[in-house]
Order: sequence, then structure tokens, then C-alpha cells
Amino acid sequence: MSQRKYFFEYSTKRFSSRSYSTAFRLAMTVVLFILALVAMHHVIGEFTWDDIRKEFFLLDNTYIALSILATVASYLLLTIFDWIGIRLTDKRVPFSSLVMTAFIANALGHNLGMATLTGGTVRLRAYGDNGLHASEIAHIIATASLGFMVGGLFWLGVTLFNEPAYASQTFP
Repeated sequence: MSQRKYFFEYSTKRFSSRSYSTAFRLAMTVVLFILALVAMHHVIGEFTWDDIRKEFFLLDNTYIALSILATVASYLLLTIFDWIGIRLTDKRVPFSSLVMTAFIANALGHNLGMATLTGGTVRLRAYGDNGLHASEIAHIIATASLGFMVGGLFWLGVTLFNEPAYASQTFP
């Protein structure tokens, strides 16, 4: 009977261990990545690499440089929203972890959609590993989402102000 109890305890520990959880997470990541590749293939399958390359080389180098600069500036601003959220929780997170987490969360969230959910999942995992509690991470997610929303509303206002004729046609 003691052997049976030992086996049960051993197998329970084995299947509830962190390695099982890590293997499951890795498998889910691979499955989601494959599903994303299949979805991308269906969405952009009508274009060939030659078409994309031809259109890219038609662009002016100035526009390419400006777009890269705007992208870098955008991700820096989005990282600042995470930094503000962490400061409001009175916790400390290593700068390298903050930058990587904010970049990955924003890249996935804004490209996959449902940014609060998808980016929030990344933040939950990364900031949780840095010792933050779920309520503190929720505060960071809310701060980052609110910052993004205020920024979007700001640029909407700038656009409507600069193009009133188009705005009056679009929004009767």
C-alpha cells in the first residue's frame, strides 16, 4: 500500500510540475503560430514575392526612412505607457524586461487584435515573472490601454481638424 501511495504522489508531482506546464505552453505557442501562418497564407496568398518586391522598390527612400523612424517612435511611446503603469504601482522592473515586455505585448496586441487581451497575456506572464501581482499587472494593462486610446483620439482630432471637408463628407 505504501508503494501505491508513493507512486500516486510521484505521478501527481510529475504531472503538476513546472516542466509539464512549460511543455504545454510551448505546444500551445507552436499550434497558435502554425494557425497564424495558415491565416496569413490565406490573406496574402494572392500576392507573389515579385509583386511585393516591385512595389517596394517603387517607394522613395525618404518615405521608407520616415516610416522606420515613425515605427521606432511609436514603440518608444507605447513603452512609456508601460513604464508609467509600473511607476503607478510603486514596483520596480528591470529596464530590459520592461522594454522587451512592452515591445512584444504591443507588437502582438496591435497586430493580432484585441490588444488588451493578447498584449495583456504577454504582460501577465512577463511582469508576473518579475514579482508583480495580477492586480498590479491589470493596472499596467489599463494604463497602457488608456494611453493608447488617448493617443488615438488625439490623432483623430488632428486629422479631423486638418481635413474638415473630408470629415464633413465622412461624418454627416
